[in-house]
Amino acid sequence: MSNEKVMEAKKPGIWPSWPRVPAWCWGITIFNWLVWLFGAFDWTVVLVLGPVIIDEWSLSAPTWTLMLAFFYWVRGAFAVPGAAISDKIGSGYKRRYTWGIAAVTYSFLSLLTAFKSISLTIMRFFWLRLGVQAGGGVEETVRVAVISEAWPDEHRGFALGLSHTGFPVGSLFAGLVASWVLMIYGSVNWRYVFFFTLLTFPPFIVYYLLSSKKGYEKAYAEFDRRGLTKPSFGEMEKGERGISLVLRTLKIRNVQSIAINHSIFLGVWTMFMSYFPKYLVEIRGFNFAQVARLVVVWTLTGALFQFLLPWWSDRLGRKRILTFAALWMGLVMLCLPFTTTLLLVILVQVAYGFVLNAVYPMLYGMAAESSEKGAVATAVSIPAFCSLVFGGLLPLLVSPLIGIFGGWGVARGYIWIFYIMAALCFIAAAVQHWRTTETAILAKK
Repeated sequence: MSNEKVMEAKKPGIWPSWPRVPAWCWGITIFNWLVWLFGAFDWTVVLVLGPVIIDEWSLSAPTWTLMLAFFYWVRGAFAVPGAAISDKIGSGYKRRYTWGIAAVTYSFLSLLTAFKSISLTIMRFFWLRLGVQAGGGVEETVRVAVISEAWPDEHRGFALGLSHTGFPVGSLFAGLVASWVLMIYGSVNWRYVFFFTLLTFPPFIVYYLLSSKKGYEKAYAEFDRRGLTKPSFGEMEKGERGISLVLRTLKIRNVQSIAINHSIFLGVWTMFMSYFPKYLVEIRGFNFAQVARLVVVWTLTGALFQFLLPWWSDRLGRKRILTFAALWMGLVMLCLPFTTTLLLVILVQVAYGFVLNAVYPMLYGMAAESSEKGAVATAVSIPAFCSLVFGGLLPLLVSPLIGIFGGWGVARGYIWIFYIMAALCFIAAAVQHWRTTETAILAKK
C-alpha cells in the first residue's frame, strides 16, 4: 500500500468508519463474545434472582450485600494473579490457555449450582458461587487482552466495545430465562436457570481452534498490507514480570484514575442490581417474574451503545466521552426514586443503558493503551481488581440504610441509596476530566 493510502486509512474524523479488518478478527471476537455472553448471564442471574434468594433464606440487607461483596472480592483477588500469569505465559495465541482454563472452570461450577442437592443450603450455594467468581475474574481480564491483541490499534475501542456487548445481551438473557423459569416451574425451582450454563462450551471450543499462532501471524501480515497498526504491546523483556511489574503499573497516573472510575461505575451498577429489584417488589408491588424481566431493560440500549460509544471514542477521545457518560449516569440515578409506573421503570433504564455498559471497554482501552510493553493484561487487571473490591464494598457500606429507615418494605432507605449513587457518578466525572490523559491513537492525531 502506498504512503498516501496509508495516511488516508488513518485520517481521523468526527464519524468513525466501519473497520476493514481480516475475517479472522471477526471470528475471534464473535466466539469470544459468545463465551462472555454466557459468563455475563452467569454473573447477572444471581442479582436478577435476588428477591427470590433473599426470601428463600430470609436474608437481611447486610447479609445479602455481604454475600455479594465476597463474590466481587474473590473475582477481583483472582484477576491480578491470573492476568500476571497470562502475561508471563505470553501474548497472542498463548492467551487461550489461561483464558480457557478459567472459562471452563467457572462454567462447570455454575452448572453444579443447578442441582438442588448440591446447592441446598446458603453456605453450599455461597461456596459454589465463590468458585464461579474466581474463574470469572481471570477470564474477564485475560479476555480484554485477547481482543486488544487481535485487532489493530485504530479500532481497539470498537473491538472492545463490540466484545463487551456480550454483557448486556447476557444480562438480558439472564432476565428472560429467570422470568421464564419462575413462571413455568415456580420460585421454588429457581436453580433450573443454571442449566443454561452448558451453552458456554460450544463457542469456547471454536474460539480455541481459531486462536492459533498461524492465525495471528496471518492477521498481522494483513494489518501491514492494509496500512493498519499492529498491536504494539508485544512481549515484555525477560525478568520484568511479577510483583515489580504490578507495582510499576500502579504508578501510571491513567491506570490509577481508571481504577477509581471503574470502581465507582461497577459499585453503582452493583447497588442498582442489589436494591432496585427489591425496591420494585416491596415498594412498587411487582411480582418476582415481572421484576426478573424489568431489571434488565437497560440491556436494550446497553448492547447498542456499548460498542457505539467506544467506537466514537476511537476518534472523539475516550476521556471526553467517559466524562459525559459519568454525568449522564448521575442524572439517571437521581431519577430512580420517581419510577412510580411501569413506563417510568422502563424509560429510566433505557436512559441508563446509553452509558452503563459503554464505560467499561473505554476504561479497559485506556488501561491497555497506558500499559508497558507486554503488560496489557496486568494493566487491565488492576482496575478490574479495584472495581471488584469496591464494587462489593460500596453496596455493603450503604446496606445499613435499609434497616435504619425501617427494612425492605420502607422506601426511604432505597431513596437515600439512589442519591448516594448519583453523587458517586459526579465524582467519577470529575476524576475523568481532571486526572486522565487521552490515549486513543486517532483522537490524539
